[in-house]
Amino acid sequence: MMVRSTHRNSGRARRRYALRRSASVEKEMPLKGRVREWRDEKGFGFIEPMLPGPAVFVHIKSFKRPGLRPQVGDLLVYEVGMDANGRTRAERVEFSLASKPPSGIRTPSARRPWAIPLAVISLSGIGAASAAGKVPVIIASTYLVMSLITYVLYVWDKVSARRGRWRTQESTLLLAGLLGGWPGGLIAQETTRHKTAKASFQAAFWGALLINLAVFCWLFINAFSLPGSA
Repeated sequence: MMVRSTHRNSGRARRRYALRRSASVEKEMPLKGRVREWRDEKGFGFIEPMLPGPAVFVHIKSFKRPGLRPQVGDLLVYEVGMDANGRTRAERVEFSLASKPPSGIRTPSARRPWAIPLAVISLSGIGAASAAGKVPVIIASTYLVMSLITYVLYVWDKVSARRGRWRTQESTLLLAGLLGGWPGGLIAQETTRHKTAKASFQAAFWGALLINLAVFCWLFINAFSLPGSA
């Protein structure tokens, strides 16, 4: 039994040594690969090497230029290193110049000068309706509080994206907007220029906004106007 254990341990040691030696050799020359999987909210993913071999783990902190967010399909140039547990990982990662412009670099979207006024007018209108007894105070308070919370969530996510920290999930931002925080979301998007260039997020955001407004209008017509509803 001890002989088997000794052989097994020596075999593991040889494999680990081979991995480290291979990684040290690869580290001398940059490799190329495409992003096969990327979990943006957690800041890591996997690269599919151009040469035959297993996928390589990559963390957002391994990118040379902080603040850029990769997407599936992006072509990367990287070196291979080892972590403390002997697992391979990508290091000194950058976007390949031979590829299309890095998807992590968002082309600035056009300014929306109407967005902040729309949010302010909406909040003011709900507040005025509440003061006039047309809308329950709890509803107006919910819009105000949720807008403040949503604004903070956007700012926090923007700062986390720049520093490579844990991100706020998009579903959380969308849910906050759906629950009445969309005015704060609009203000945050314009003041921080965050999430304004991602078409899929904007589509979901405006969908949540329209659902919220539809529910509010239905309540305003059918419930808030009933006697004693104020």
